[in-house]
Amino acid sequence: MVGLHLTLNSANYRINRILDELVELERVSDLGLIRISKLDLLEQFGRGCLVLMGGTQVRVEDANHSSRVHKGIESLPADMQRSIMRKYGYVSSCIKNLGRPPICIKEKVLPIISMVAKQLNDPVPPSFISVYRWWKKYYDCNNDILSFMDKRPGKSGCRAFNDIVLNEVTMLINEVYLTENRPSKSDVYRLFHHRMNELNAMRVKPLRYPSKSHFYRLVGDINKYEEMAAREGKQQADTYFRTVGAGPKVRHVLERVEVDHTELDVISVNPNTGEAEGRPTLTVIIDVYSRLVLGIYIGFEPPSQLSVMRALRQAILPKLMSDSVYNDVTNKWESFGIPTTLICDNGLEFHSDALQRLCGELGVNLQFCPKKTPHYKGVVERFIGTLNTEVCQKLPGATFSNVKQRGDYDSVEKSCLSLEEIRNLIYRWMIDIYHQRVHSTTKRSPAMLWQEGAQKFEPMLPESLHKLNLSLTLETTRTLSHKGIEIFNQFYSAPILREMRERRKHNYEVTVRYDEENIGSIWVYDDLHGDFICIPSINPDYAGGLSLRQHKYIRKNLVDKGLGEQNEKATLAHRAKLFEAIEVLKSAKLLKERRKGARLSQPEQNDSLSLSNAAPIAEVEVNTDPEVFELLPEFDIDKLEEL
Repeated sequence: MVGLHLTLNSANYRINRILDELVELERVSDLGLIRISKLDLLEQFGRGCLVLMGGTQVRVEDANHSSRVHKGIESLPADMQRSIMRKYGYVSSCIKNLGRPPICIKEKVLPIISMVAKQLNDPVPPSFISVYRWWKKYYDCNNDILSFMDKRPGKSGCRAFNDIVLNEVTMLINEVYLTENRPSKSDVYRLFHHRMNELNAMRVKPLRYPSKSHFYRLVGDINKYEEMAAREGKQQADTYFRTVGAGPKVRHVLERVEVDHTELDVISVNPNTGEAEGRPTLTVIIDVYSRLVLGIYIGFEPPSQLSVMRALRQAILPKLMSDSVYNDVTNKWESFGIPTTLICDNGLEFHSDALQRLCGELGVNLQFCPKKTPHYKGVVERFIGTLNTEVCQKLPGATFSNVKQRGDYDSVEKSCLSLEEIRNLIYRWMIDIYHQRVHSTTKRSPAMLWQEGAQKFEPMLPESLHKLNLSLTLETTRTLSHKGIEIFNQFYSAPILREMRERRKHNYEVTVRYDEENIGSIWVYDDLHGDFICIPSINPDYAGGLSLRQHKYIRKNLVDKGLGEQNEKATLAHRAKLFEAIEVLKSAKLLKERRKGARLSQPEQNDSLSLSNAAPIAEVEVNTDPEVFELLPEFDIDKLEEL
């Protein structure tokens, strides 16, 4: 039909002429003309590339998909639909008998009105001029049936009020309601009411202003995103109104791995004293493709690079089901391999030089989520929530997710499970239940999806266990001298260091790596051969198996008591007394001190998860004179609060 508007491949056209089998289209934007066959137009319509329009333009945001479709009369109330079809009955009969263009000839239109009134059983037929207006509007709108919709009589919305009133409403909404103080609608309306009383007191003819319900509707018309952004902050509004999509497309296992920390919703107790130690920390690494957990750390180490490295080491290495931590587990935990991309938040531990160096050596792409956007790593966030809900909150001593949910439940008093028992229960739930059941998103069990994915994409392992352990250490520089290497007030030496010193005339700095969980040995970089050499401590009886945290605690007490820092015999004695002090801490009244004692204990994970598997260190004789132990002062437990 000539004059009809249409959209073809996102461009708006108007039918200019119809020539046999060709249609001449006029482009609305630049009035350019194109000719296309009717068959091609029908084909384009079948593909969804052609949209026919009435009197209004259709918004098309994509060349292949129309994102918005105008509503039809079926979306209108039933009484409005009947009114539209009544008008259409009169107009369509006029077009059928008199042609499409409207004709303002009363003698020709009145017989048609009478005929249609009898067909529709219309007791009150419309007048000639009403039918003509309907007909003309329908013609002007290119046969759009929605042109028959009735217009509501009278003024609508804000047009019923004076501009002075509308300015007051706008001012109060912008300057009072849309503020961070978040006043209620009733508070703002009271101010508005008071302001209108002041204005009307100065006028001869009072101004009409909206009622309370009408004012509420005006406030309700505000864009909800802008309202939340002004009252609660843009970050909160962005999070609330975010668009949830399918997320990044993951094609194989280990392509995208997410990591996060949390405190478990349960309090553990010391197995010896029965006193509560606090809430353990969980660090978890999960594979997005299969939803399989790759590695976890459960202990009292706060979120740090050490807890991340413990979990990452377990994620990369094959799981030895013969370890004691898996004694009660039935199924196998078959995950292993170096991840391609590690997704983490903006915690300081993830920005550490050690973690970034580790990822560089292993070929892992480290990606950070934007700040305050936990949904960017929603897979691990959801797993943590599921773990706390299905396991921790069902254990004695549960803290629940919030104070309201906990109620009068005394979590400290009810706690009775040790850290080892909590860890074993979590492993059993994770491996025997979570990994084996069907995941709600993938519709597959994580264990089976991992097995299938690992056959298509073979996981990669590091060059050797020694290479991985070396990558998981921390790095610094120290001076190589005739004494060897001094770090943390401990000396490390071996014959190979003399050979390195002979290459240069003076002492020089070397790269040193150390393991926070075992300071019994360090690794020194040999720039001639391009590799690291394991150098043992000259005092292995003290340093072997000792963590850096424990060593700093001992050194602090030595300094406080005024003993020489190089008194090796006193240091050995203090190490023996350290464990006595730990037991005292675990029995202390304050939960904070008991938690501190748990952190000072030996590493919570099983031995296979230790970062250090160094070669045996040569024994060094140490003269442990009993007189030295008699001279040592007792531990000052009050000083532990400063640690």
